Formats: sequence, structure tokens, C-alpha cells
Amino acid sequence: MNMMTTSDLKPYPAYKSSGVKWLGKVPVHWEVLRLRNVADMRVSNVDKHVKDDEIPVRLCNYVDVYKNDYIHEQMNFMQATATNEEIERFRLEKDDVVITKDSETWNDIGVPALVTKPATDLISGYHLALLRPRTDELAGGYLLRALQSKGLAYQFHIGAKGVTRYGLSHAGIKSVWLPFPPFPEQIAIVRFLDHADRRIRRYIRAKQKLIGAVNRAGRETSLLNEYRTRLIADVVTGKVDVREAAAELQEVDPLAEDDLDSTIHDEEHSNLGKLSAEGSAEEYTIEKEVTL
Repeated sequence: MNMMTTSDLKPYPAYKSSGVKWLGKVPVHWEVLRLRNVADMRVSNVDKHVKDDEIPVRLCNYVDVYKNDYIHEQMNFMQATATNEEIERFRLEKDDVVITKDSETWNDIGVPALVTKPATDLISGYHLALLRPRTDELAGGYLLRALQSKGLAYQFHIGAKGVTRYGLSHAGIKSVWLPFPPFPEQIAIVRFLDHADRRIRRYIRAKQKLIGAVNRAGRETSLLNEYRTRLIADVVTGKVDVREAAAELQEVDPLAEDDLDSTIHDEEHSNLGKLSAEGSAEEYTIEKEVTL
């Protein structure tokens, strides 16, 4: 087990202004680009109807994206039909990122999911926008993590238009500013965050399994999720340099299930820090003690 902790992470040597209020400063060698410059966007118009003169498909719908970080062929998708042209245009490919483009609330929109294992009959459905990173420029895993960060999510939130239902325009999606490190660095960031995310999810499941007091387990789970959100934001905006840490980590399958009984040990529990039932997120010391 690698014993580096998040408190060991250091900032980059030099920074510059990103020019974007919600991103702050970024490492001096990073670019900041609009999404339209590094990914192609396709907004699906395929509905849930079944038509006799069309081809059977499986439809990746709003809920599939909203409730999952990853989209893969073994999920239980809705059966529908589509034309040849729709299948060619909206078929999901590996490393595509799909986002929710409509919502009942302005601050719950642009939720992303990464396609990890596609299928020839799996296509993007209505109310979704398909983002296809340009090869060797933008890693799909990095785009997922960037869109999960507050700095990018907030750009979607303020761009949402509507009264009783909100939506993102094509221009509103394409104009989002993205911190853009060199491609090898994107891969390092993905490896680091996948590894950290797996450990956080592992601890959440362990807490839910081992803690009898429901309120306390719920409180700790909430704080772990807050930590996850802060960690993603800090890493994808370059507030900390994870290159050295990522080089020591093995690549993980984010869909792989862990054996809690064999992987959660007493010493790992102690590494999560001590949390009182009344403690605040700021008082929670997990960010200094999570073993990576």
C-alpha cells in the first residue's frame, strides 16, 4: 500500500491567472480553453418511442447519466428504435462524456458520465449532450473529472436558462472554460483521482456496513463526499501537483468492486481521521490523513 497522503501533495512551482473567475489561478504551463476547442458536441433528438420502420437500439437516458459516473454496456438500458443516421451520429464510443442538458433546477444541470464500455447498439437519448474529446488532445477521464469540479459546474449553472424547467443551449455548453494541462498530465490526474475516488467509495461502503448509528454513518458519508468534491476541484485546477503521486499508483478499473472484508483494515479506518457527530466539514481532518 502506498503511504503517501493528500497532505504530502505540493502546489506547482508557478501559477498564472486563468482569466476565469470560477477557476482562479492555474499552473503556468497549462492552457485554459473553451470546450468547443477540444471536444465535439452532439445533442441527441432520439426519443423513447418504438417504431416498426426503425432499428432496435438501447437508449442511454437522462437517469442513466444522472445516477452514474460511468456508462457501460452491462447496464439495464431502455429498449427503443432509431434510424441508421441517428445510430451513426449518437452511438456512444469509449471515452465519450455525456452530460444532462436539462433540469428542473438551474443548479443541478450539466451532470457528466464517462462511457467506459460501449456497444454497437447503445446510443445517446433525449435531454443529453454527447461530448467527444479529440484524440490525443483531451482524455475522456480528465473531461469527466473537470466537469465534476465546482469551477466548471458553476459555469453550467449560470448558463442554464428557463423558468419552471432549465436547459443549456449549444453555445452555453461549448463556451465553458476548461483548465487544460498537457495530455500526459491529464492521464496522471485521472489515475490519481480514480485511485482516490475508489478509496473514498470504499470507505463510504465500509462506514455504512460497520457503523450501527445511522445518523453518524450518514454524517461521515456526507463529509467524505464533500472531501471528494474538494479534492477533484483542487486537482483539476492545478492547486496541487499529483504527477509524482500518480506515477506510484497502479491504474484502477473504476467499475471494479472491492472486497471490503479483505481490503478494509483497522489502520485504514484510523487514517480517515476522527470525526465527532457535531464536527463540521472544516474540522474534519480527512484531507490530511487519507492514505493513497
